[in-house]
Amino acid sequence: MASMATAYPEFPKLNQEPMLRKCTPFCDKNKECPDHHELLVAIVNCTDMLGSLSNLDNLKECVEKYTKGGWGKDDDVPDAVMENRCPLIHWAASLGKCNALEWMLASGFSPVAKSSGNGETALHRAIQLLYKSRPKFTVKELNPKFSKMVGLLKEALLIKDEAHGDTPFHTAASMLVNGDHKPNFFLSCVEVIINKGKKMGDYSDTILNAVNNDGETVLHILARGEKHKVEYCTQAIRSLIVAGADRSIRNNDGQTALDIALAGGTEPLVEELIRSVNIKVEPLDDNEDAEQQIQQLQEEQASSSASCSEFLGNSPLLKHLGEAGLLHDVSALLARARSRDEGNLRKIQSQAKEIDAQVNTKLKEIERMKLEVSSLKLKRKRCDAEVERLHKRLMSCDSALKEIPGAPTGM
Repeated sequence: MASMATAYPEFPKLNQEPMLRKCTPFCDKNKECPDHHELLVAIVNCTDMLGSLSNLDNLKECVEKYTKGGWGKDDDVPDAVMENRCPLIHWAASLGKCNALEWMLASGFSPVAKSSGNGETALHRAIQLLYKSRPKFTVKELNPKFSKMVGLLKEALLIKDEAHGDTPFHTAASMLVNGDHKPNFFLSCVEVIINKGKKMGDYSDTILNAVNNDGETVLHILARGEKHKVEYCTQAIRSLIVAGADRSIRNNDGQTALDIALAGGTEPLVEELIRSVNIKVEPLDDNEDAEQQIQQLQEEQASSSASCSEFLGNSPLLKHLGEAGLLHDVSALLARARSRDEGNLRKIQSQAKEIDAQVNTKLKEIERMKLEVSSLKLKRKRCDAEVERLHKRLMSCDSALKEIPGAPTGM
C-alpha cells in the first residue's frame, strides 16, 4: 500500500481557495516586484461576483485594520512602488471593481478624493486605466462597467485635476484624440459622460462647457482630431452639440473650436461644428445601460441631420446662396453669431444659478446659526435658573445654621 501511495501524486482539492494575486495588472511581468501593500493586494483580489466570491470581506477587514492604525480612508495607499501611491478608491475605479467601489462609497470613502501628486480623482484614473486593467475585454464589455462607475462617481465630473485643470470629461476627450488604443471605447466614455452630465440638472452646462487651464472645452480638444480619428471625433462633437455644448467659447489664444478645426483643415470636423442643431435630448433613466444611451444620441443626431436637409431643400433663399457658392460662408457666420449669443446667455444663466445656490447656502447657514444661538440662549437660561436655585438653597442653609446652637455659620 505504501508503494501505491507513492505511485500516485496527490491532486489539489476541488474546493481549495483561488490563487491570490500579488501584483496589479499594470506591473511589469518581466521585472520582480516588491511586496505590495496589503490594502493594494486586497483591492486587486476583489471581484464583481456575488457572495464570498467577491472577496469583499478581506478588503473590509484590511480597511478596518489600517484605519484603526491611523490611515485615513482618502489617504494614499503607502505602497512600496511610488507610482502606486494614490487613494484606495482610485484603485477600485482603475481596476473596474464596482462591488468594492459601492461598498467604499457607502463606508465613507470620498468620491472626489484627489491623488497627492497631480490632483486627479478616481474618475480621471478610471478613464485612463480601466481598459488597460482589462486588456481582454471588448468595448461592449467595458461600457457597462464604465457607465456604472460614472454613476457612482458623478460628483467627480465637476472636479478638475491640479496639473492641467482638466475635468474627467477633458481626460476622456484627450484619450480619444491622443490615445493609441481603443478610440471606440473613449468615444463611448465621452457619450456616457454627456448622458450622465445631463441628468445633473443645474450642473449640466458646467460639465459640458468646463474649461481647463488653457481655457479649452472638450469641443476644443475634439476639434484637433487627426485624420485617423476623424470619424470618432466627429461623432463625439455631434453628441456634444446635440446636448447643447457652447461652440462660442474661446480658449486662452482667442480660438473657438471651429477656429481650431479650420486651422487643421479637417473638413468633417468643420462641417459638424457649423451644423445647426435645434433639438433637445432628454436624459435617460439610470436603469438604461450605456449602449441604450449611445443609441439614443445617434437616433437624435440622425433626426437633426434629416431636419436640416429638409429645411435646405425647401428654402429659396438658401437655394440661391447654395447656387452662388456662398452657403458655406453664410452658414459659418450665422452659426458663430448664434453660438456666441447662446453661449453668453448660458453663461449669464449659469452665473445666476451659481449665485442662487450660494444665496441658498448662506441662508441655510444663517438658519443653522440662528438655531445654534437659540439653543445657546436656552442653555444660558437654564444655567441662570440653576444658579438662582442654588443661591436660594445656600441662603436657606445659612438661615438654618444660624438657628442651630454650636453649628458652623459658613465656610
